[in-house]
Amino acid sequence: MRVTRGLLLALGGAALGIGTTSPPAGAATGATVAITSPQPGAVLSGSVNVEVAAAGVSGDPPSAIELLVQSAGVTTTVGSTSCNGTSLTCVGTITWNTTGLSGQMTLTAEVTTASGAIATSSAVTVTIDSPRPTATILSPTSGAVVKGTVTVAVVGATDPSQSDAPTALGLFDTAAGATTEIATSTCPSATPTPSTCVAEMTWNTTGLSGTQVLTAEVTTLTGLTATSAPVTLTVQSPVPPAAISSPLPAAIVSGVVNVELNGATDPSESDYPTDLALYDTSGGSTTEVGDYACLANAINHAPTCAGAVTWDTTSAAGPQVLHAVVTTNDGRTGTSAPVTVVVWSRARLTLNTPATVRGGQRAALHGRVVAASDSAALTNVLVRLSIDPAIGAVRNLQTRTNARGAFSFTYSAPVKAIDHVSVPGTPDIGATVAAVRQLVVAPVRCALGAALAGHCAVPRLPAGVPVTLAARLGGTWRTVAHVVSVRAAFAFHLVLPAHIPAGRYPIEALIPASRPYAATTVSLGPLVAP
Repeated sequence: MRVTRGLLLALGGAALGIGTTSPPAGAATGATVAITSPQPGAVLSGSVNVEVAAAGVSGDPPSAIELLVQSAGVTTTVGSTSCNGTSLTCVGTITWNTTGLSGQMTLTAEVTTASGAIATSSAVTVTIDSPRPTATILSPTSGAVVKGTVTVAVVGATDPSQSDAPTALGLFDTAAGATTEIATSTCPSATPTPSTCVAEMTWNTTGLSGTQVLTAEVTTLTGLTATSAPVTLTVQSPVPPAAISSPLPAAIVSGVVNVELNGATDPSESDYPTDLALYDTSGGSTTEVGDYACLANAINHAPTCAGAVTWDTTSAAGPQVLHAVVTTNDGRTGTSAPVTVVVWSRARLTLNTPATVRGGQRAALHGRVVAASDSAALTNVLVRLSIDPAIGAVRNLQTRTNARGAFSFTYSAPVKAIDHVSVPGTPDIGATVAAVRQLVVAPVRCALGAALAGHCAVPRLPAGVPVTLAARLGGTWRTVAHVVSVRAAFAFHLVLPAHIPAGRYPIEALIPASRPYAATTVSLGPLVAP
């Protein structure tokens, strides 16, 4: 460029008839130039006024002075000043905008004379220290506890010495090593452009919890950026509350029950309930009973929701622990306090009649206690056995059902008794009673006399019981007598068929069932036929 200017001057000079004694364009000349301010080693910033001075020689005055800056091996023309073209001296001021520059810079001035000759000044090395733009979070301040929708005040600024201005502000969450953009704001433009920009940004903390770290960032007209100091906050997002409003704790329920649920979000939060669920957490397990969809909230985004879930209690018995869970549109959940209710179930006894036993032997009575509604086993239920003998005092035993609802009693059997099995009534189990009559094999003592006659003693055998006597004759059992008992005994006389060979034949007495005895067959010993 300087060469071009010199050629134009030379051409202009020829056109104007200037003498050819002038030196060629760009040739050495006696002209001088110097940078008089700033001084070497100066630290500068912003808009810098560089003072230059040049002197020409007779017949070849200075025409212009340029200011050159060299940095990192690159030379740039940053400005110039014109001389009057007649005076042999030229003094001027060149403004150098150092906005955004940093580090050491080398300045030189070049003077071009009227003939196109060029002279260069000594180098002046200076240091540029341009203040960087700044970003600051004004509020909230570090240590604050926030929730819900938070207004964050941010300011970005450039130093007044710089010909730069903020153009945009950004707000970021840098918690847990990740950077998430929260909001951005554009700075208003003006002439002259202001050096500060203030914005209030909205931060929705719904669902966040614990420590969050915010930073602000400013971007300037020249593309510079700066990040603020971090602001550490504690976010306490209230858990959405849930509750069971009916039935009340300790209520006794049965059959199909409508359980009233409600859920909500804190007014500071921006989410809303979308579902209410009911869970039965009894016995160490969690079972979902049902749920209620907050369909209206999909439209109106209401912060509350209430509804009912139908609970069929026929498969439950005793204390049941219920929880309500609310779910919001952003997936947050909240669980209600437990509500313990008692499910009332009518008990049904299933008994196994004890086997017929001999008096004084061990008897066993087994059974189960189940719910009358669906035969589900009722566990750990108290069962009582009352043994009421015909003679003697009543005996009472008790036990509890196992995991299958089963129970068992063993005891010494009296000759005659009525067993009463009962389940006492409780708040959750309906009382029930079952009775079983107990029979034993009749204890018979017999004596055989001559002429096929004999008698038997049977304690407590009532009078009038028909007794049959049979003998095994020729491999076949045949009736050989019918008798009727008198009180506690019966006598007999056997009548054998004709032509029975002499010998020994088994004989039995068959006593039919009668209180207190079961049907009894007793061997009387061998019959000796004459």
